[in-house]
Amino acid sequence: MSDNPLHNVLSAAVNRAIADGAPVYVNVPPVHARYHFRRVCSYMGTIEYEIRDDAGTYRAELRTRLCDYERSILNYRPDEIAPEIESTIGMLRRCVCDNRGEVDAATLAAFNAWRAAEHDSWLSRMRAEPERYGTDFSDFPPPVPAFAGFWEKGKGWTRALQ
Repeated sequence: MSDNPLHNVLSAAVNRAIADGAPVYVNVPPVHARYHFRRVCSYMGTIEYEIRDDAGTYRAELRTRLCDYERSILNYRPDEIAPEIESTIGMLRRCVCDNRGEVDAATLAAFNAWRAAEHDSWLSRMRAEPERYGTDFSDFPPPVPAFAGFWEKGKGWTRALQ
């Protein structure tokens, strides 16, 4: 038995599953981890992440681009697109339902480090199988560091100075 009650509960659940012959998939971050990031989904140039930090657990979005199709279906006047949409490209911002302020600077730094490590990990996996993935990875540049931002009435999304 461990001094950590969560470890004991997880161990008991895993042991029961193994005894029942069920496959066991465990993706639980260490209890001591200060930050946890998980990619939830992506759609039309936006990636949604689940973030856990000192403020709690919340969702945040990172827009990477504004595609022509999305631009064609937007319900904005042309002069509204820049402050409402284009200004969020590269910005890690809390999802509307979780909008309790901007993402903390320390969390943002950890997020950018995590994304870079994830990118390196995937490239290493692909380079290990050149017969499957080839040897040209120029289409997989490292991620551009995200920045924080907040909504400012009358101005739209504004880049935070961190």
